[in-house]
Amino acid sequence: MTLSGAVTVDSISTLDFTLKSGAAFYGTINIVDNEAGGSAVSDNAVVTVDAGALWSLTGDCTITSLTNNGTIHFNGYSITLANGTVLR
Repeated sequence: MTLSGAVTVDSISTLDFTLKSGAAFYGTINIVDNEAGGSAVSDNAVVTVDAGALWSLTGDCTITSLTNNGTIHFNGYSITLANGTVLR
């Protein structure tokens, strides 16, 4: 399965995004502020890339956490984790 696009999660919502073996995602995942100013949750965007899966970035990303057992093509972009770690 191949997916493409931009996934946006607001700061009061949660996303558990898992790419299974054989899946490919060409795109971005980003956390944005909630327009109503609600209370932020600690696990907004949890991303897992399983063995045999591919994530090819098409822009910079901001997520809560990443478990990577597959392949990430950064393509010159970065992933910023909630703890401040920047992956390139």
